Amino acid sequence: LPAAIIYRVHRQGVDANRATGRDSECCCDIVDDGAAELAMRANDEYQRLLAQQVSEAKGQALLFNLHGTSKNRLEVGLELSKWRLNRAASLSPPSFSSYDEQYSSLRALGSLSEMAWGNTSLGALMSVARPDLEVVPSPELLCPDPTVCLGSSYTTYFSGGHNTKVHTNSTHPGVQFELPGDMRGVGTLAPQPEAVRQVGAALAGFLNKYFSASCEADVSYNIIADYTSTPDTSTAAIVGGSVATRSLMVAGG
Repeated sequence: LPAAIIYRVHRQGVDANRATGRDSECCCDIVDDGAAELAMRANDEYQRLLAQQVSEAKGQALLFNLHGTSKNRLEVGLELSKWRLNRAASLSPPSFSSYDEQYSSLRALGSLSEMAWGNTSLGALMSVARPDLEVVPSPELLCPDPTVCLGSSYTTYFSGGHNTKVHTNSTHPGVQFELPGDMRGVGTLAPQPEAVRQVGAALAGFLNKYFSASCEADVSYNIIADYTSTPDTSTAAIVGGSVATRSLMVAGG
Protein backbone atom coordinates (compact mmCIF):
# COMPACT_ATOMS: atom_id res chain seq x y z
CA LEU A 1 0.00 0.00 0.00
CA PRO A 2 -0.84 2.54 -1.23
CA ALA A 3 -2.43 0.85 -4.23
CA ALA A 4 -5.49 1.40 -6.40
CA ILE A 5 -7.61 -0.87 -8.56
CA ILE A 6 -9.91 1.07 -10.86
CA TYR A 7 -12.85 -0.81 -12.36
CA ARG A 8 -14.50 1.68 -14.70
CA VAL A 9 -17.69 0.35 -16.20
CA HIS A 10 -21.23 1.44 -17.02
CA ARG A 11 -23.07 1.25 -13.69
CA GLN A 12 -26.40 0.52 -15.42
CA GLY A 13 -25.46 -3.10 -15.99
CA VAL A 14 -22.54 -3.87 -13.66
CA ASP A 15 -22.36 -3.88 -9.87
CA ALA A 16 -18.81 -4.48 -8.63
CA ASN A 17 -20.10 -5.23 -5.13
CA ARG A 18 -21.69 -8.50 -6.22
CA ALA A 19 -20.46 -11.97 -7.11
CA THR A 20 -19.64 -12.71 -10.72
CA GLY A 21 -22.67 -13.91 -12.67
CA ARG A 22 -25.29 -12.74 -15.10
CA ASP A 23 -28.61 -12.80 -13.28
CA SER A 24 -30.16 -9.89 -11.41
CA GLU A 25 -28.50 -10.90 -8.13
CA CYS A 26 -24.99 -10.91 -9.60
CA CYS A 27 -22.58 -8.37 -10.99
CA CYS A 28 -23.42 -8.35 -14.66
CA ASP A 29 -27.10 -8.19 -15.61
CA ILE A 30 -26.42 -7.36 -19.27
CA VAL A 31 -28.49 -8.46 -22.28
CA ASP A 32 -25.67 -8.56 -24.83
CA ASP A 33 -23.76 -11.85 -24.60
CA GLY A 34 -20.39 -10.41 -25.56
CA ALA A 35 -20.63 -7.47 -23.19
CA ALA A 36 -21.78 -9.73 -20.36
CA GLU A 37 -18.86 -12.11 -20.85
CA LEU A 38 -16.37 -9.23 -20.90
CA ALA A 39 -17.88 -7.69 -17.76
CA MET A 40 -17.79 -11.01 -15.88
CA ARG A 41 -14.13 -11.56 -16.76
CA ALA A 42 -13.35 -8.04 -15.58
CA ASN A 43 -15.27 -8.61 -12.34
CA ASP A 44 -13.37 -11.83 -11.68
CA GLU A 45 -10.10 -9.98 -12.11
CA TYR A 46 -11.26 -7.11 -9.91
CA GLN A 47 -12.21 -9.52 -7.13
CA ARG A 48 -8.87 -11.33 -7.48
CA LEU A 49 -6.92 -8.09 -7.16
CA LEU A 50 -9.04 -6.94 -4.25
CA ALA A 51 -8.38 -10.21 -2.41
CA GLN A 52 -4.67 -9.83 -3.14
CA GLN A 53 -4.52 -6.31 -1.71
CA VAL A 54 -6.43 -7.32 1.42
CA SER A 55 -4.11 -10.30 1.93
CA GLU A 56 -0.96 -8.23 1.45
CA ALA A 57 -2.17 -5.71 4.03
CA LYS A 58 -1.88 -8.50 6.66
CA GLY A 59 -4.63 -7.03 8.80
CA GLN A 60 -2.99 -3.60 8.96
CA ALA A 61 -5.62 -1.95 6.78
CA LEU A 62 -9.33 -1.30 6.96
CA LEU A 63 -11.33 -2.27 3.88
CA PHE A 64 -13.84 0.57 3.52
CA ASN A 65 -16.72 0.04 1.09
CA LEU A 66 -18.38 3.33 0.20
CA HIS A 67 -21.86 3.22 -1.33
CA GLY A 68 -25.09 5.18 -1.45
CA THR A 69 -28.66 4.83 -0.22
CA SER A 70 -31.89 6.61 -1.05
CA LYS A 71 -32.66 6.85 2.67
CA ASN A 72 -31.94 10.05 4.56
CA ARG A 73 -29.50 8.41 6.95
CA LEU A 74 -26.12 6.69 7.08
CA GLU A 75 -26.04 2.93 7.56
CA VAL A 76 -22.87 1.27 8.86
CA GLY A 77 -22.75 -2.22 7.37
CA LEU A 78 -21.07 -4.77 9.65
CA GLU A 79 -22.42 -7.88 7.88
CA LEU A 80 -24.88 -8.23 10.75
CA SER A 81 -28.50 -8.63 9.68
CA LYS A 82 -31.19 -6.21 10.80
CA TRP A 83 -32.83 -9.12 12.65
CA ARG A 84 -29.72 -9.62 14.77
CA LEU A 85 -29.37 -5.89 15.46
CA ASN A 86 -33.06 -5.62 16.42
CA ARG A 87 -32.95 -8.71 18.63
CA ALA A 88 -29.79 -7.59 20.43
CA ALA A 89 -31.17 -4.09 20.98
CA SER A 90 -34.43 -5.47 22.41
CA LEU A 91 -32.66 -7.28 25.25
CA SER A 92 -32.26 -5.77 28.70
CA PRO A 93 -29.52 -4.71 28.74
CA PRO A 94 -28.89 -4.63 24.97
CA SER A 95 -26.32 -7.27 24.10
CA PHE A 96 -25.09 -9.54 21.34
CA SER A 97 -24.72 -13.30 21.58
CA SER A 98 -21.45 -15.10 21.00
CA TYR A 99 -23.02 -16.44 17.81
CA ASP A 100 -23.63 -12.88 16.58
CA GLU A 101 -19.94 -12.04 17.04
CA GLN A 102 -18.82 -14.34 14.23
CA TYR A 103 -20.76 -12.30 11.67
CA SER A 104 -19.11 -8.97 12.43
CA SER A 105 -16.92 -7.69 9.60
CA LEU A 106 -14.91 -5.83 12.26
CA ARG A 107 -14.38 -8.82 14.56
CA ALA A 108 -10.63 -8.54 13.94
CA LEU A 109 -10.64 -5.28 15.90
CA GLY A 110 -12.90 -5.90 18.89
CA SER A 111 -16.21 -7.05 20.29
CA LEU A 112 -19.39 -6.51 18.32
CA SER A 113 -20.87 -4.29 21.03
CA GLU A 114 -17.82 -2.05 20.82
CA MET A 115 -17.79 -1.99 17.01
CA ALA A 116 -21.55 -1.35 16.66
CA TRP A 117 -22.47 0.68 19.73
CA GLY A 118 -19.25 1.81 21.39
CA ASN A 119 -18.20 5.42 21.86
CA THR A 120 -15.35 4.93 19.37
CA SER A 121 -17.39 2.96 16.83
CA LEU A 122 -17.70 4.35 13.32
CA GLY A 123 -21.37 5.09 14.00
CA ALA A 124 -20.45 7.12 17.08
CA LEU A 125 -17.68 9.00 15.28
CA MET A 126 -19.97 9.86 12.36
CA SER A 127 -22.64 11.08 14.78
CA VAL A 128 -20.08 13.42 16.33
CA ALA A 129 -18.73 14.56 12.98
CA ARG A 130 -22.23 15.28 11.60
CA PRO A 131 -24.59 15.78 14.58
CA ASP A 132 -27.77 16.17 12.50
CA LEU A 133 -27.23 12.82 10.77
CA GLU A 134 -29.20 9.69 11.64
CA VAL A 135 -26.69 6.82 11.91
CA VAL A 136 -27.45 3.14 12.49
CA PRO A 137 -25.99 1.32 14.32
CA SER A 138 -24.57 3.88 16.74
CA PRO A 139 -24.78 4.58 20.48
CA GLU A 140 -27.75 6.86 19.76
CA LEU A 141 -29.56 4.41 17.46
CA LEU A 142 -28.81 0.76 18.22
CA CYS A 143 -31.01 -0.82 15.56
CA PRO A 144 -33.26 -0.08 12.57
CA ASP A 145 -36.59 -1.24 14.05
CA PRO A 146 -38.44 1.92 15.17
CA THR A 147 -40.56 -0.08 17.61
CA VAL A 148 -37.38 -1.17 19.43
CA CYS A 149 -35.10 1.77 18.73
CA LEU A 150 -37.03 5.01 18.90
CA GLY A 151 -35.75 7.53 16.42
CA SER A 152 -35.24 5.13 13.52
CA SER A 153 -36.88 6.53 10.39
CA TYR A 154 -36.87 3.25 8.44
CA THR A 155 -37.44 -0.44 9.14
CA THR A 156 -34.99 -1.57 6.45
CA TYR A 157 -31.21 -1.75 6.83
CA PHE A 158 -28.37 -2.82 4.50
CA SER A 159 -25.78 -4.86 6.37
CA GLY A 160 -23.08 -4.82 3.67
CA GLY A 161 -22.50 -6.30 0.26
CA HIS A 162 -20.44 -9.02 -1.39
CA ASN A 163 -17.06 -7.34 -0.98
CA THR A 164 -17.43 -6.80 2.76
CA LYS A 165 -18.68 -10.35 3.25
CA VAL A 166 -16.01 -12.08 1.16
CA HIS A 167 -12.95 -10.00 1.97
CA THR A 168 -13.25 -9.69 5.76
CA ASN A 169 -12.57 -12.29 8.42
CA SER A 170 -11.10 -12.70 11.90
CA THR A 171 -7.83 -11.04 10.83
CA HIS A 172 -8.90 -8.67 8.02
CA PRO A 173 -11.40 -5.98 9.10
CA GLY A 174 -13.78 -4.11 6.82
CA VAL A 175 -17.00 -2.12 6.81
CA GLN A 176 -19.51 -0.64 4.38
CA PHE A 177 -21.03 2.84 4.51
CA GLU A 178 -24.34 3.58 2.85
CA LEU A 179 -24.32 7.36 2.47
CA PRO A 180 -27.47 9.47 1.97
CA GLY A 181 -27.86 11.46 -1.22
CA ASP A 182 -27.10 14.88 0.23
CA MET A 183 -23.69 13.70 1.43
CA ARG A 184 -22.91 12.19 -1.98
CA GLY A 185 -23.87 15.29 -3.92
CA VAL A 186 -26.88 13.75 -5.65
CA GLY A 187 -28.01 16.30 -8.21
CA THR A 188 -24.63 18.02 -8.23
CA LEU A 189 -21.23 17.23 -9.72
CA ALA A 190 -19.53 16.31 -6.44
CA PRO A 191 -20.27 15.52 -2.79
CA GLN A 192 -20.44 18.24 -0.16
CA PRO A 193 -16.88 19.22 0.84
CA GLU A 194 -17.95 19.12 4.48
CA ALA A 195 -19.30 15.57 4.04
CA VAL A 196 -15.93 14.46 2.69
CA ARG A 197 -14.20 16.01 5.69
CA GLN A 198 -16.69 14.48 8.12
CA VAL A 199 -16.29 10.94 6.76
CA GLY A 200 -12.50 11.44 6.68
CA ALA A 201 -12.47 12.66 10.27
CA ALA A 202 -14.49 9.65 11.47
CA LEU A 203 -12.23 7.22 9.63
CA ALA A 204 -9.09 8.89 10.96
CA GLY A 205 -10.40 8.73 14.51
CA PHE A 206 -11.26 5.05 14.07
CA LEU A 207 -7.84 4.25 12.63
CA ASN A 208 -6.20 6.10 15.52
CA LYS A 209 -8.07 3.97 18.00
CA TYR A 210 -7.78 0.51 16.47
CA PHE A 211 -4.51 0.46 14.57
CA SER A 212 -1.21 0.41 16.38
CA ALA A 213 0.89 3.34 15.11
CA SER A 214 0.12 6.87 16.20
CA CYS A 215 -1.38 9.28 13.70
CA GLU A 216 0.60 12.40 12.86
CA ALA A 217 -2.20 13.97 10.82
CA ASP A 218 -4.87 16.45 11.85
CA VAL A 219 -7.62 13.86 12.23
CA SER A 220 -10.35 16.43 11.68
CA TYR A 221 -9.55 17.64 8.19
CA ASN A 222 -6.34 16.14 6.86
CA ILE A 223 -7.94 13.35 4.79
CA ILE A 224 -9.03 14.50 1.35
CA ALA A 225 -11.01 12.33 -1.06
CA ASP A 226 -11.04 12.90 -4.80
CA TYR A 227 -14.46 11.70 -5.91
CA THR A 228 -15.73 11.92 -9.48
CA SER A 229 -19.03 10.54 -10.71
CA THR A 230 -20.91 10.77 -13.99
CA PRO A 231 -24.28 9.26 -15.01
CA ASP A 232 -22.63 6.89 -17.48
CA THR A 233 -19.77 5.40 -15.51
CA SER A 234 -18.91 4.00 -12.13
CA THR A 235 -15.52 3.69 -10.53
CA ALA A 236 -14.94 0.84 -8.14
CA ALA A 237 -11.57 1.21 -6.53
CA ILE A 238 -9.41 0.11 -3.68
CA VAL A 239 -7.39 3.15 -2.76
CA GLY A 240 -4.52 2.44 -0.44
CA GLY A 241 -4.00 5.72 1.32
CA SER A 242 -2.32 6.32 4.62
CA VAL A 243 -2.88 8.32 7.73
CA ALA A 244 0.64 8.53 9.07
CA THR A 245 1.73 4.87 9.13
CA ARG A 246 -1.56 3.05 8.91
CA SER A 247 -3.59 2.24 5.83
CA LEU A 248 -7.10 2.55 4.49
CA MET A 249 -8.42 0.67 1.48
CA VAL A 250 -11.55 2.07 -0.11
CA ALA A 251 -13.86 0.14 -2.41
CA GLY A 252 -16.53 2.29 -3.97
CA GLY A 253 -19.20 1.20 -6.40
